[in-house]
Amino acid sequence: MINFSKTNWLTIVLIVTVCATGFFAYQWWQVKGELVKKIEENESLIKQVDKLQKEIEELKVAEGEIIKKVEKVTDEIIEWKTYRNKVSGFEIKYPKDWKIDIIDPQHSIDFTKETPQEKIRFAIGINLYGEFSAGPFSRCIFKGKEITIKRTKFYPTIFSDLRNELPNPTEEECNISVLGDTHTVYLEMCFDENLEYIDDRCPICPDSPKCPKWKKEGYWGNYYQFYFHCEGEKWQGREGMQRCSQLFNQIMATFKFIN
Repeated sequence: MINFSKTNWLTIVLIVTVCATGFFAYQWWQVKGELVKKIEENESLIKQVDKLQKEIEELKVAEGEIIKKVEKVTDEIIEWKTYRNKVSGFEIKYPKDWKIDIIDPQHSIDFTKETPQEKIRFAIGINLYGEFSAGPFSRCIFKGKEITIKRTKFYPTIFSDLRNELPNPTEEECNISVLGDTHTVYLEMCFDENLEYIDDRCPICPDSPKCPKWKKEGYWGNYYQFYFHCEGEKWQGREGMQRCSQLFNQIMATFKFIN
């Protein structure tokens, strides 16, 4: 039989106490570490939420600005006049202060505006094959914004003159040069007899039984050229070019076939 003295009991109790304290201290250290980790994660989430809320507020402001611009543009277009060409089977809207010159409803219609500050010409050519001239070689060529007509995407070409009259400017020179006050937006497209898009230009095949009627020599299907010219103080520089392109797209957004 083992006899424990008072000293031995105290030693055992001390060891057990130390072990228990160490165990609980270790457990607390682990729990504390987890708590600190969770707190850091929560703080990170709070920061992310705050950032997202800020971005949402910024998007709301941006959305509001876009809505205002869309409403403004919509209000402007509502006040526009409508030109309906029953001969060629299409209609298009144009600003109410523009003049219209119907040279030939089957082939050529012009819309114009001229003031001391600006000259504008929007021309529609129908089934007229002609080489488009961009004017002097000191003009830069840019790709316009996308337009959708009958589920087909089109990209107009923009020709802008340069203030410093560089001969045959490169793309790099065009991107850094100061643009002048003259810009031309050009788009051409061809549709078949069912008004399905074919190409920029209508193909022509020989006069034979195998050749579809709409492709025969002398009839080019539904070939359209759209020419928009902006010139004057109002259209100065790159901003003027962008506004010219934007106005062209607004007009083209109203173009539709009616037959």
